[in-house]
Amino acid sequence: MTAIEQAKKLFESFHRRRPKRGEIITLQAPSKDIVGLEVGRLVSIGYRRLDGQTFYHEFDAPKPQVFVTPGGTQILIVGGVYRLTDRGFVK
Repeated sequence: MTAIEQAKKLFESFHRRRPKRGEIITLQAPSKDIVGLEVGRLVSIGYRRLDGQTFYHEFDAPKPQVFVTPGGTQILIVGGVYRLTDRGFVK
């Protein structure tokens, strides 16, 4: 299964519909390496799904690390034991 196919499958499971144009994208890094500086550990996250439903998740140990790019414009979440499912982020 390709990465795009895998992304479509997860999208459909989470949003319970097929993705529209632009809802799955291919990201290209400007270089092979991305520099990030650690700002702390992820304690919780809140987000609004495309259908308007809001989710809040508290993270237990091991908490993911939070990094930002040197310009402070991109947030990177690294590690932890969580993954996105149709129920949101789960351990």
